[in-house]
Amino acid sequence: MREFVKLLISSSEKAANIARIIRNDDKLFRLLVEEKQVGEKNVRFVQDFKTLGDVLIQESLRWEISKKYPEMANNIFGEENNTFTNGLGEVVTVRVESEVKETAQLLTKVMGGGGGDTPNLAALTLAEEIHRNVGNAGDEDESCKGLEEDIPEDGVISDYADVGIWIDPIDATNEYIKGSPLAPNSSTGQEDKVEKGGLPCVTVLIGAFHLHSGKPIVGVINQPFHTLSSDNKWSGRTFWGTSHPSCSKSSRNIPPKQSHRRPSLILSSSEDAALKAKLGKDFDLVTAPGAGYKLLAVILGLTDAYILSKDTTHFWDSCGPHSILHGLGGGIVNFHQLLALDQVEELPQISYSVDNEVAKRAHFANLGGIVAFRDIETLTLLRKCLK
Repeated sequence: MREFVKLLISSSEKAANIARIIRNDDKLFRLLVEEKQVGEKNVRFVQDFKTLGDVLIQESLRWEISKKYPEMANNIFGEENNTFTNGLGEVVTVRVESEVKETAQLLTKVMGGGGGDTPNLAALTLAEEIHRNVGNAGDEDESCKGLEEDIPEDGVISDYADVGIWIDPIDATNEYIKGSPLAPNSSTGQEDKVEKGGLPCVTVLIGAFHLHSGKPIVGVINQPFHTLSSDNKWSGRTFWGTSHPSCSKSSRNIPPKQSHRRPSLILSSSEDAALKAKLGKDFDLVTAPGAGYKLLAVILGLTDAYILSKDTTHFWDSCGPHSILHGLGGGIVNFHQLLALDQVEELPQISYSVDNEVAKRAHFANLGGIVAFRDIETLTLLRKCLK
């Protein structure tokens, strides 16, 4: 168990490094952004993009986890398919090859360079990061130092063949593409405030779940663009949690819940106006982009709950954060079920089974919306407000 969680933590930081490498090179970045096809788009966005970063991170995480846990190789699922159309109109299947040079040659082709024996420098840089050995959490990556403390040695997972993984390689892709017009809160002394937008709202989300029950068991959230240094270099931070009745733990960098004069909720800017008006009677309302970031805001106690009444989040968005929230005493439930039931204690937590035929047809959307909360008292207050 301990080694598995450490692997997810270190793999998330490798993913964050790839995201930063691509984002920091303007020429490379412009080459590697592709608008999604109609069937892949999120209905909330007029434009929805995928980047090589999304696809490459997803495939590198798949490769890294499968290498250490081969019994899980077919149980790793994500948001993106692994094809990318380069600037020459060629459709390339992105994968991690056995050697750095081979991966670099493939990435050179993705970038429109035709592949060949000599990969370009950007492709080689990315390939070297992908193939970098993942050691113990904290051995190589500053943002992972100290995170392995309190990871349970045993428990939660008895058979890794019965474990699945949901990955969102870059959540809030539109923020990743637009960049960060505002200074991050970490630079302005306002870390107790919700970010308004930009790169700090980008997250890498990894969630492990029981294949058959669908219950979330381990979650990792990496925020690659948390702090901007004086020389304009970004660094990130990582959070983890485990969820099990006998073994619920979380990383020490998750602070105690803040006390508010008035409880607050985080919402999407596109949330229903009538619902906002009703919630605004009892809660302060804030908005932010990115499902992963909004869930992280609840985990960090920056806000008390996250409500989404629409079917626009997916299993890869919520599985990782759900494990952390559940380990803290909260969780994620179905929004429409919350409206229908009188007792919040009767509400089941949402699940992530890939065998759910209804979910399959809906592209693994969280049908009925979601409510994420850190404690049952907040959920009870929400139910009263919505009655």
